[in-house]
Amino acid sequence: MKRRPPWENNVESFMVLYSILALISVAFFVYAFEEEPILNWHFIFIHLPLALSVIAFIYSAEQTVNAADEDDVQKYIFTFAIYDVAVILLLLGFQSIIYFKFFFNPSSSLCSQIIRILLAFLIFLVFTWHWLSDLNWLISSKETHFQKYKDELEKGEVEKDHDLLLRFFYFIRKKNLFRKKKKNN
Repeated sequence: MKRRPPWENNVESFMVLYSILALISVAFFVYAFEEEPILNWHFIFIHLPLALSVIAFIYSAEQTVNAADEDDVQKYIFTFAIYDVAVILLLLGFQSIIYFKFFFNPSSSLCSQIIRILLAFLIFLVFTWHWLSDLNWLISSKETHFQKYKDELEKGEVEKDHDLLLRFFYFIRKKNLFRKKKKNN
């Protein structure tokens, strides 16, 4: 009996994750649809990204299953790019709902509107930075780095990737910033 490559062991977990995120996208879409008519120009920023994120999550899930069936690690890595796009679109739709519901004011000055839009864009970049950088790496990394990552997945010896939040967590632990200090009696 042929042994499954380690990356194939994660397929079921990814299917659950993609399903949950697709459901969240649909829930936001339905909420936005009830709040704003689909013919409104906000459609471009709210409904369209949410609908596309649902499609991208479904497509990514389907391609993940196909990659496992075909034992194709390259297709599996491709699904990460689709997943990153889907998450970015989901967060764009979610942020657009918040922006248009609470911060958009067509009667405010042009300067005020520009500042709000730039602030919203900056917040969007902060919240999506992880997926934007992953997508950038998947698309533009050197072929040698990409091949090394593919080989790591096939062998099950993936190099640990400590992103900014994980490093921040361990920095706080190391510095004991939130631990109660014992009183010396």
